Amino acid sequence: MKRLAATALLATAATATACVPPPAPQTCAQAVDRIWPQSSRGWAHRIVWRESRGDTTAVNPRSGTSGCAQLSPVHARRFTKLGYSWKKDRFDPVANIRVAFDLYEEQGTRPWRL
Repeated sequence: MKRLAATALLATAATATACVPPPAPQTCAQAVDRIWPQSSRGWAHRIVWRESRGDTTAVNPRSGTSGCAQLSPVHARRFTKLGYSWKKDRFDPVANIRVAFDLYEEQGTRPWRL
């Protein structure tokens, strides 16, 4: 009986910890590491550094580009397409990098003028 109870307790504990998602990326670099494929991740890190110096709250006052990848307000529809809001999520590193990756998949490096 004790063995059965111990096994049930271990199974419950294993299930409980298996359901806990990893913490969300809090930095631009962490978001790139989670979202961008290894094959072009180095490029993505360099772009994020060049565009925002890794500052999730970076804004260009002249153009309105914002966040890790300095995405433009013209990308608001792309945010919506991916389930995000330009107004609320542009400074979220995960949302910003997901949208940047979607843009990259469609247009390559052109949006970043390389």
